[in-house]
Amino acid sequence: MKYIESCFVDNFKKSYISKKSKLCYMIVQKSACTTLRNWFVDLEGMRDRVEETRKRLASELVKKIPKMSFDEAVRSLHIAEIFAKTSPDVTVHTFDEAMAAFATPHYFRFIVVRNPYTRVFSAWVDKVLQDSYRHSRKYFRTADFYCKPVFTIQQCAENFEEFLSYIDKNRRLLYQNRHWAPQFALTRPDRVTYDCVAKLEDPAPLVKALRDRLGPDVPPPLRGKLNKNPLAYSGELLTPGAQKLIGKLYAEDFKAFAYDTEPPATPVVASQAEVEAELYHIVEKRFRRSLHERNALEDRIKALQGQRLRAAYYGLRGKLGHRLGFDLSLA
Repeated sequence: MKYIESCFVDNFKKSYISKKSKLCYMIVQKSACTTLRNWFVDLEGMRDRVEETRKRLASELVKKIPKMSFDEAVRSLHIAEIFAKTSPDVTVHTFDEAMAAFATPHYFRFIVVRNPYTRVFSAWVDKVLQDSYRHSRKYFRTADFYCKPVFTIQQCAENFEEFLSYIDKNRRLLYQNRHWAPQFALTRPDRVTYDCVAKLEDPAPLVKALRDRLGPDVPPPLRGKLNKNPLAYSGELLTPGAQKLIGKLYAEDFKAFAYDTEPPATPVVASQAEVEAELYHIVEKRFRRSLHERNALEDRIKALQGQRLRAAYYGLRGKLGHRLGFDLSLA
């Protein structure tokens, strides 16, 4: 139970609260959260400041890691981190402050949820298969599936099921990461009153509600192309075992947000060649990232060793000069 409560409390403290627009948005990871964060940046009129801060931090990062390009540094800086630095009044709260705002009737309180099948698949591809999340190794370094090569559709389906099985057997992991934590645990609609519970698959009610509140000229929050994983959800990648595990792990989500427990249809079915080409690209990208991280770590170690050698050198020179009775730096 403590993991479930911690999941809710931690997520609630990261909600977005706009005093200017009287909006409260409870973030649900892997449900258009990056798109909605960017929408908040524009709504608050902070776009220029956010981009300036991103470029400044990227330049500082390149100085620390010379082998990293400026573009790589920019891409590594997440919008959430930048926005938190520029607009802490919107993005940083205590739990009590967030609860008070969400309990205020004149604020518009909303969440955007997603079909549990597509959401957890997206989380697995992005954070585990691609290894793009720094804590993934901490969670799964002892798991067999984490280091298995995934080149074929069958290997992909098996790996996804093994991931689900692992978090089922280590249940605390289900709630320790917001990317695949149940949406019910993140948002607790049994404890918080929301004016709009929108579905990513049907954002029209949210768009209408925000326009009614903020005016017809407000840009829709889910317009244009959303962030998408390179490997899209497909029924072919869902084993019977995976389907059963998703039904078990996300039972509250299906019930609370009225999603069908049957897997959703695949809008566009990719060919086997297309899927396996994408899998090869993911493996290659993961290898390159690991190589880049190793090189960057080696650079940092060499830099630290150099700093220690210099510190030892100057310390020794100072002691020797003290014993000799004059300043060796003048010699």
